[in-house]
Amino acid sequence: MREEYDRAEPLIQEALALLAGFGHRGDLPTAWLKLSRVDRARGEYASAAAHIDDALAMARSTEDKPSIASALVALGDITRLQGDYDRAVKLLREGSTLFHQMGAHVGVIEGLDQFAAVAIATGDMRQAARLLGAADALLEWIGTSRPAGAPSRDYENNVRASRDALGDDAFTATWSEGRALTADAAVAEALAFAPDLNPMPVMPVRETHGLTARELDVLRLLASGHSNGQIGEELFISHRTVTTHLTAIFTKLKVSSRSAAAVYAIRHELA
Repeated sequence: MREEYDRAEPLIQEALALLAGFGHRGDLPTAWLKLSRVDRARGEYASAAAHIDDALAMARSTEDKPSIASALVALGDITRLQGDYDRAVKLLREGSTLFHQMGAHVGVIEGLDQFAAVAIATGDMRQAARLLGAADALLEWIGTSRPAGAPSRDYENNVRASRDALGDDAFTATWSEGRALTADAAVAEALAFAPDLNPMPVMPVRETHGLTARELDVLRLLASGHSNGQIGEELFISHRTVTTHLTAIFTKLKVSSRSAAAVYAIRHELA
C-alpha cells in the first residue's frame, strides 16, 4: 500500500500539470482531491488541506457542486484530524447539505461517517453509533459498499471504538435506532449535531514525553516488534518517513537504539 501511494503521487502531479496545460479546469478538483488522499494517508494533514483548498476554490469558480461537496467533506475530515472539531462540523454541514440536495447517496454516507468520527473524537459515542447505523442502512439500501482503503478502515475503527465504549448491548440497541432512520432523518440529525468541545475525557490523558501523535504511533509499533517496513505498511508512510520519525523519537527520548526506545515505551506506558 505504501508503495502504491509513492507511485501515485508523481502520476497525479503529472496529471495536474497536463490538465492545467490543456485548460481542463473542470478536472483539476478531482486530481487535487486524489493528491490530498495521498497526503492524508501519510499523516501530512497540512499539505492535504492545502490541496483540498485548491480543489474547493476551483470547484467554486466553475460551480461544480459535486466537487464542492466532496472537497468540503474531505476538508472536514482533515480538520477533524487536526483537532478543530467546531470547524470540521461546519464544513461537514455545508458539504452534507449539498450532497443531500443533489440526492448523492454515496456522498451522504461519507458525510454521516465523518460526523460519527467527530462524535467519537469528542466523546459522544451514542451519537456516533446512531450515525454509523444510519450510514450502514443507507449503504445497504443503495446496494453498494464503502471504497477499500481509508474509508473502510476508518469505519471499522469507529464502530469498534463506539462498541467498546458503550458495550455490546447498548451499542447494538443504539446502532439499530440509527438503522431505522430514513435518509432525511439521518441527515437532519447529523446536521443538528453539536459536539461538546470540552468533553469529559474518556480515559486519563497520558504524558506524551514530547512526542507527536504520529511519533507515538511509530513508537508503539516499534515496541510491538514491527520492522521499519512493517511500520510503513501499517501507517501508510514511506520508509524514509519512518526513519525520520525514529530519529526524532530517539532524540526526544534520549535513547540510541530501537531496543532502548521499546523499553522506554513500555516502562512509561507509551506502548
